[in-house]
Amino acid sequence: MPVKKTNPDLLLVAPPLLWDEKFRLDMKPPLNLLYLASWLNHRGLQARVLDVISAATSLQAVLDI
Repeated sequence: MPVKKTNPDLLLVAPPLLWDEKFRLDMKPPLNLLYLASWLNHRGLQARVLDVISAATSLQAVLDI
C-alpha cells in the first residue's frame, strides 16, 4: 500500500548556528527534536523534523515552506 504524503501538523526545524556560514557536516543530528516528534506522533499529531544542516537548506527555502 503506497504511503500518502500530507502536510504535517507541526514542522520542527533544527537550524544551523549561523545561517550565513558554511554548513558544517560534523554537527550531530537533532535528537531532541526527533524525540519530541516521536512523542507528538504517538499522541496523534503528525510532526516532522527538518534538519537544515543535513538538508543543506537556505533560510529563504525554510521560510517558503
